[in-house]
Amino acid sequence: MLPSMSDAGITVNEIKNYSGFYRVEKGKWFAGNFEVPDDPVVQLKRAMNKLLKLQYIHRLNFEIEGKVVFPHIDFRLNFDDRDMREKLVMRPELRDYLKLFKNDYAGGYAERIVDAVSAHIIDNPFFDKSADFDSVRKGLYCGNCGSFEVEASAYHFDCTSCVSRETKESHVIRAISDYTVLFMNEKLTRKRFLEFIDYRLSPRTIVRMLGKYCSRYGGSTASYYEFNYESYEDVVKDKSYIRRYKNHMTNI
Repeated sequence: MLPSMSDAGITVNEIKNYSGFYRVEKGKWFAGNFEVPDDPVVQLKRAMNKLLKLQYIHRLNFEIEGKVVFPHIDFRLNFDDRDMREKLVMRPELRDYLKLFKNDYAGGYAERIVDAVSAHIIDNPFFDKSADFDSVRKGLYCGNCGSFEVEASAYHFDCTSCVSRETKESHVIRAISDYTVLFMNEKLTRKRFLEFIDYRLSPRTIVRMLGKYCSRYGGSTASYYEFNYESYEDVVKDKSYIRRYKNHMTNI
């Protein structure tokens, strides 16, 4: 969630970096054939309701608005509720949407709103903790539907659930990004990474990919890697990134 604040009030921006094809049917969200457990619009309403409670507690009078923002270039959405459309901001609309906040005035009243919100922020006790490596599911998963049922071909992995096809390189980049986020206190080594992806690719391929997208540190027997990007999406947006083979994401 990313709020925008001014003397007039707060606009809650629920950011969802979804990629692939999604659809909404009878109030339920689906990614491929799988139902999304958390409804983005419901999450937005929940955040706005918390601000209504805060407004009452602190006796403040300000407007509360909200949008669900989808910034990913590969995100697609079909929906059967046309009234829901006004709550959404798609990537092509993002520039014009942000311009709406350009002339907002943030003065003394905005500071009072900020102080009220800050007083109710609770530090996340898990922010600086790594996930348990042994409890995390190992392997590679489809970037379209999330299924781990992917089969290797010459240069791709084919998803048996939604029939999407992604390059092996795309899978490795996403796995490196996931590893970095999940195990922030654990070094990324070739051995550990091979275990993380359940040995779905050869050590030679992994060493080549780690060398391409990470910086290597340490000696030959104790070397480890650090990801050169913040996320998978940052790699794809990099102008120097060249994908030799194409991904084929289905719309089912």
